[in-house]
Amino acid sequence: MNTKHFVRLQDALQSLETDPAAMILEGECGFRAGDETRRVMTGDLIFIPRDTVHGPIIDKGRIALLSIFAPFFDREQRNIRWSRDGCA
Repeated sequence: MNTKHFVRLQDALQSLETDPAAMILEGECGFRAGDETRRVMTGDLIFIPRDTVHGPIIDKGRIALLSIFAPFFDREQRNIRWSRDGCA
């Protein structure tokens, strides 16, 4: 797609050469990335540096998040460290 009005999210993220990101689809909550915590709401996009502890702090109501991983990673390689508590 090559127009000024339409952008594919995947193309936009690849052009940023970023690590994981999270987009807030619905609701409001605190969100921790490393040592920083901020209040986020619908429409916010959070960029998360590689190897940074991160996650939502759900303190009220509903929250819907979209996790975006760019560039692609392969779960079979087992090179991602997962945590049950992103805020530990």
